[in-house]
Amino acid sequence: RLVYNGIAIQYRSLGEYDLALKYYNLTEKCYIAGDKFNKRAKTGLYTNIGNVYRSKLDYNQALLYFNRTLQAYREDQESTIEDIASVNYKIADIYYLINDYSKAEEIIHANIENADPFDQIRFYELLAYINQDQKNYLEAKKSYQKVIDLTVLLKEDDAISEIEVAIQNLNYSSFLIEINEFEE
Repeated sequence: RLVYNGIAIQYRSLGEYDLALKYYNLTEKCYIAGDKFNKRAKTGLYTNIGNVYRSKLDYNQALLYFNRTLQAYREDQESTIEDIASVNYKIADIYYLINDYSKAEEIIHANIENADPFDQIRFYELLAYINQDQKNYLEAKKSYQKVIDLTVLLKEDDAISEIEVAIQNLNYSSFLIEINEFEE
């Protein structure tokens, strides 16, 4: 099963999504046949399958697998609230991509405080995008600023590079240019 999983990962990285899914399905069959399909194995496998479907722009299937991941985390006594928040980010992202902003925001607000700092950045970015799309610029601005603040904090802890800080500042600058705010 590890070989199949490794092959699937390689195919995904090459953009060969159908072949990746084929090998992920073989991985799942091996886990089930070997009776070693524990909850940690499920979460990794279902997350990977969800990521492939997201890459294929098959958002319904991506949601299905991310929800399977979420269920496996909820059944796993060793999973953390950060694990659950992380997969909920993936689910919120799909809702954003299908323009169900209210569902995405609901998930964001229910999980952002439980997320690790890296996922908090991703949640705030997503919230900024949603607010920007809805022309709620004041809220988008607050979210972009929160992203920068968190990124700078992580940089101070040497958890991320200066390039990440620069990228977040560029994202914020692009937003400000889009809304014709040149003074900040």
